[in-house]
Amino acid sequence: MFSHSPSLVASLGLIGGLVLLGVLAFALSGNVRCPLCHVPILRRSGATMNSRHRRTVFGSPRLYVATRVAFGNHFRCPYCGEPCETTRARRP
Repeated sequence: MFSHSPSLVASLGLIGGLVLLGVLAFALSGNVRCPLCHVPILRRSGATMNSRHRRTVFGSPRLYVATRVAFGNHFRCPYCGEPCETTRARRP
């Protein structure tokens, strides 16, 4: 009746993978906070950004923070301007 071409199956698999990755990123991004101002960095919070914060070519401060963490293990908070290391806090 219907013949599924391999490109249709591959595109549906990619769309499903992107949706799953988006849900996972949304679930994990709420825990990333600045140690000084405690604002969630990778989510929209409504807080006023620092006037000297940097953006990427695409205009996203969260993308800038994500690339700085991925390639440099440190970033500057776009809300308060505090330089932050990407070490995990140890809990007793």
